[in-house]
Amino acid sequence: MVHIDCPIAIWCRFLPQAEMTLNTIRSQLGAKVILFHTPDNRTSLAPHGAYGYTIGPALDHYRCVSVYLPKKRATVTANTFH
Repeated sequence: MVHIDCPIAIWCRFLPQAEMTLNTIRSQLGAKVILFHTPDNRTSLAPHGAYGYTIGPALDHYRCVSVYLPKKRATVTANTFH
């Protein structure tokens, strides 16, 4: 909650923190997800997704989440997952 004496002129500076908070709420940490592969990044008969675990929001990307893929032992940025 913003203090009553806080100047409205600096409220725009709150946006990065608000966006991080919303992204964190949107993704549960450690949740098992299926990361979908786009048709451009797979062959026609390849699996359409891979299992992984959410790590948290991808801060450098809009509405994306960092996902750990155990089979690849890598962390990737995902914008489409379930």
